[in-house]
Amino acid sequence: MKVYVSKESKKEETKSTAYSFLLVSVFGFIALILFATGVLPVHVADYMKIMLCIVMGVMLLIFFVIGIVSLRQLKTLGTQAEKENDLSSEIISWFTSTYSAKDIDESMDEEVFDQDLYFKRYEIMTRFLSKQYPDLEETFLDHLVEELYGNLFEENTK
Repeated sequence: MKVYVSKESKKEETKSTAYSFLLVSVFGFIALILFATGVLPVHVADYMKIMLCIVMGVMLLIFFVIGIVSLRQLKTLGTQAEKENDLSSEIISWFTSTYSAKDIDESMDEEVFDQDLYFKRYEIMTRFLSKQYPDLEETFLDHLVEELYGNLFEENTK
């Protein structure tokens, strides 16, 4: 079973990744330059110094590229997150204005025991949403049903 991760969360993770890799690469390059010029008092053989500078330089360059690529993805993820939030609001608004907890319970065609009530409601809500929005990703659909279930049924039990 896949777990839903919102575009907003992905955006924040990508932002964190970008800044972390950029920060490490910049400080790493500074330390590497200080090491290569002899400002840092680390004594190693000349051939080791060259090898260390080459390997660390390549690694830090890769970190820098990862940071830049992640920064470039932020714009796209920001747009996607905004669209996803708008779609989520639209779907929740439509569902709550169209169906009530009573409507869902009345849609059950058989008697359901308390322990199976959640699953039957979940199935009915999923069917209603899939009918209106057939192109929803399965994990996003599950997330919406969970949120709607909490809005409709958790409030009614209190």
